[in-house]
Amino acid sequence: MSLSNHLAQPVEILPSMIQSLLDMKREVTNSLKRIGKVDICLHTDEIELLEELRDFLKPFESFTELVSTATATVSLVPLIKL
Repeated sequence: MSLSNHLAQPVEILPSMIQSLLDMKREVTNSLKRIGKVDICLHTDEIELLEELRDFLKPFESFTELVSTATATVSLVPLIKL
C-alpha cells in the first residue's frame, strides 16, 4: 500500500462509519440503554451534527476515490478549484 493510499483511507472510511452509525442509531441507543450507558447516548443535536459532517465529507470522499485511482496526479490539477 502506498503512502497516498494509506493517507486517503480515513477520508474514505469516515463518511461510511458515520452513515452506519446514523443508520443504526436506534439500535445503538437501545443497546447503550440496556447496558446502563444512557449518558453516552447520542442526543438530537449530536445526530444532526453527524448528518452535517457526513454531508460535508461526501465530496471529499468522491475526490479521494478519484485521486487514488488516477495514475498521474499532475493531470488532476485542473480539477482543483482554488
